[in-house]
Amino acid sequence: MDGGGFDQLQRGTSEFFCAAVLGKIPGVRRVVFSGYNPSVNTATTPEDIFPAVETPIIPRQTVAESWEILSNSANDTAAGTGAQTVSITTLNGSYAEVTQTVTLNGLTAVPLTSTHIATNSAVVVTAGSSGNNVGLLTIRVAGGGAGRAYISAGDGILNQCKYTVPAGYSLDLYSALMGLTTSGASQNARFVFVSTNPAGRQINAVRIPLLANGSSLYRHEIAGGLVPYNTLPAKYETSIRIGSVSQNGTQVEASVLGLLYDITLFP
Repeated sequence: MDGGGFDQLQRGTSEFFCAAVLGKIPGVRRVVFSGYNPSVNTATTPEDIFPAVETPIIPRQTVAESWEILSNSANDTAAGTGAQTVSITTLNGSYAEVTQTVTLNGLTAVPLTSTHIATNSAVVVTAGSSGNNVGLLTIRVAGGGAGRAYISAGDGILNQCKYTVPAGYSLDLYSALMGLTTSGASQNARFVFVSTNPAGRQINAVRIPLLANGSSLYRHEIAGGLVPYNTLPAKYETSIRIGSVSQNGTQVEASVLGLLYDITLFP
């Protein structure tokens, strides 16, 4: 007990939710993941919400791989003006969390230790005079293989609305914030909440259409910490995906807030 009585709060109350978000309850962590896609086209949907570089969908891996990270700017290096080090949290083949800090080497790929099946977090830790990454940072299969995660130039943080629940945890999702920007004409996009089990089976439980006419429109779903809109067990992947758009070049973004529970303390 920490002396503040937080561990005595009952799960499912607004007080518990607020204390958990503040990191005051042992065994509970706040999880936030977000992404944007600057250009979704009618012919390429469905698309994940991330800055699509190679493919509209981030593939779900079933076998752990060796990965590496590099930039498309020579300034993102140990003594450069851009990003110098990056903290990356991935899941290994057993879905256990692996966190490491990598020193960048510009256009030259730097290997990550261990093997990996998913990326849950990546953030620039130190940078030169620019204060952030100058180029696009790509986490990819070692040896110049397919991309697995990206940090867009100047963002300093992972850009994907996707998260995989680590082994030994469950995830309650409470809040989703979605945005749609149009060029001025009336346009729409359909946001799909996707859950994927370890075998790759997908459940598209919720579909939310958003409409806009020349401006950004947001919809915020939250239950005040009382009722999550979805609960996922260990090893499941959750994401928000664009199912369809009415116009080419539609820009979308989404963020999700959840609580991660240690199942030994919260079975």
